[in-house]
Amino acid sequence: MKLFKKNTRKKKSYSKSKNWKRGLFIKDMPNAKFKKRKNKRILKALQVLDINISKNNIIYIYLWVLIIIVSIVAFMILGPYFKVQTINIVRQDNLSNINIAYKSLENIRDTHIMANDERTLEKNIKSYQENIKSVSVSRDFPDKLDITLKSYEPIFNTKINEKNYIILENGSFVPEKENPSLRNLNIITSKISSSIPDYKNVIEAEYMAQIQRIYNEIKSNMIRINILDMSYYPIEREVIVDIEGGTKLIFDLESDIRPQVKRLSVFDAENRQIDLPGIIYIDLRIKDKVFFCTTETEYQCVINLKNIYPQPIVK
Repeated sequence: MKLFKKNTRKKKSYSKSKNWKRGLFIKDMPNAKFKKRKNKRILKALQVLDINISKNNIIYIYLWVLIIIVSIVAFMILGPYFKVQTINIVRQDNLSNINIAYKSLENIRDTHIMANDERTLEKNIKSYQENIKSVSVSRDFPDKLDITLKSYEPIFNTKINEKNYIILENGSFVPEKENPSLRNLNIITSKISSSIPDYKNVIEAEYMAQIQRIYNEIKSNMIRINILDMSYYPIEREVIVDIEGGTKLIFDLESDIRPQVKRLSVFDAENRQIDLPGIIYIDLRIKDKVFFCTTETEYQCVINLKNIYPQPIVK
């Protein structure tokens, strides 16, 4: 009988694998996987931290840029520079007054150059000179303004109280010697002021447009007619046109001018030539009617004109 039994249990053998070189057995593999996951998490955390640091740097850069911009703007507004010191005014025509223009802008000196916008400057200049149509402004930094003035177009010459004026298209009166290239317009009224305000609107712009339309329509539709003179009656809102042959044409400015000229043209073609001697006046003020008075009844014609214009006429 054997006292000791032979050990029949087989020894466990551990096969070598790739992990053997790393000092790990197969049974330790779960721990190895855990370490890999842990390393990946650390790397991801570092990447996120790096991204956050980059974003913060961008924010800091933006903040510094904003601070610099605000500082520059504050310096421009509050600093001693960029204050208006020099104003240079030029005009495109001879119809505006440079001295009056400078006077209208005296209050902007020593103000910030950017605080004076073009609309405000234009308003200041036009408050003194209503004959000015447009004002253009350019800034020459740090302290200079360049201003260009343009007036409305000149239309008529006139003379009031022995003083010559040029009437512009918006109805403003500019004190200026007679321009031989312009037509003449008499202003006839008993209530004319002893002094006309220079560079101000005396005739409303809509009536000025009507007066111009009378001339243009006659010249377009009745080329033969030679206009000698035109007279404006501001109280009656009417115009009398003197043509060659001695005939006076009476127009109403508060009605459309085209139909009035059309009736005149039809009368000239179908009845008698209006520029021949023999007609004292032709009245076109009544809608769809043409009234005329001939030299055969000259006395009655004069009475009619006095009834139309009852006030003492000053020319």
